[in-house]
Amino acid sequence: MKPPILVYPDLTKRFKLYVDSSRYAVGACQIQEVNGRDRVVAYAGKLLTGSQENWISNTDGISEIEMLEGSCDETPTSNS
Repeated sequence: MKPPILVYPDLTKRFKLYVDSSRYAVGACQIQEVNGRDRVVAYAGKLLTGSQENWISNTDGISEIEMLEGSCDETPTSNS
C-alpha cells in the first residue's frame, strides 16, 4: 500500500516550507518529517494579477512567503 499524498500536521513538530515563484505565480509546499521521511502537509499556489507581477524578486524567497502569508522557522527556497 502506498502512503497518502498528504499527511495531517503534527503541531508538536517543526515544519519546512519550500517556496518558488515565477513572473506569473507563486507556490509553496509545506513539509513535515514522518517516520524519517519528508511528507507533504499542504500545497499552496497563487496566480499573480496586474501590479502583483512586479512584486516578486527571484533573488530571494521572501516575496513568495509574503504572498502566501506563511511563516516558519526555516525556509529553504529554490535560491538557497
